[in-house]
Amino acid sequence: MKSRRARVNLYYSHDINDYIKALRKKIRKIKSLKIGSHKLKYKNGIFPFIRIASREINPDDPVLFITAGVHGEETAGPLTILNYLKEIYRYAKKNKVKLIIYPLCNPSGFSQMTRYNIDQNDGELGNNDFLRYEMVDGTMKDDIKSSNNYKAWHWSSDITKDLPQETKMMHYLLKKEPLLQVKALLDIHQDYISNEFPAAYHYSFGKLGVYRKIINHIKKIVPLYKNRLIDAGFCEVEETGERRHEEDKGMMSDRSGFVVRHDGTLPDLFYRFGVPYSITAETMGSMPLNEAMKVNIIWIKGLIDLIKK
Repeated sequence: MKSRRARVNLYYSHDINDYIKALRKKIRKIKSLKIGSHKLKYKNGIFPFIRIASREINPDDPVLFITAGVHGEETAGPLTILNYLKEIYRYAKKNKVKLIIYPLCNPSGFSQMTRYNIDQNDGELGNNDFLRYEMVDGTMKDDIKSSNNYKAWHWSSDITKDLPQETKMMHYLLKKEPLLQVKALLDIHQDYISNEFPAAYHYSFGKLGVYRKIINHIKKIVPLYKNRLIDAGFCEVEETGERRHEEDKGMMSDRSGFVVRHDGTLPDLFYRFGVPYSITAETMGSMPLNEAMKVNIIWIKGLIDLIKK
């Protein structure tokens, strides 16, 4: 009797080789998608940087851009792409929307379940570092909170060389992408810092009322982290793991769980490029993975509904 090979657990595995193997297997069955890979060379290893995209993106096609796994321990995003890829593709195709997906923006962190890469290099300002604001007095800032008072904005890679390898790679690839065709960006995260109770919140810009239908769907699955101080990523975390609040760095979420913060991250960059819908989706790390993935799919389908032809 032949022994059966163990199958990859598509819900919980963070073995990067298993993940990419399973992802490639799924894409082979979807002829209209293609997958490409670049090498990230660290002091402590070489890792693949994956890009998935529609094979044909015409000049008038609306594009949904999805990123996941910027922080390596936040696995809900990469696993959403893996487990729901066929469903995402079919829904996009039905609504005549093209896709560009970076499912694993920090592959070495994902492989070892750490926030930053295998060299523990988080650069000058972390690895979600894409934009700098030039102020009227000539100083540079990466975070101007909800303000729009600045002189000019710049790619952070034009200002500093102190960027992690995965962030440098993302800058390089982004400058080749059809960014002016992108109508919506979803950057998928998980909050293991706040993590007070299973909940969802979101960063965005502009008129937030357009997301009302999406928010109503999310509320049926999980509570909103609303009217609360959000300082994850901006607070100080001690070596013991204890979190020390810094009130001046946090911002309050609104009654729908939204935070408007121009913090130099990827969604902030896309907003400055004029992308109409630019979202960071956050689910608490304490939330069951299946529920976190459902929230992410609600965002994906909801954004497709907003940008469909």
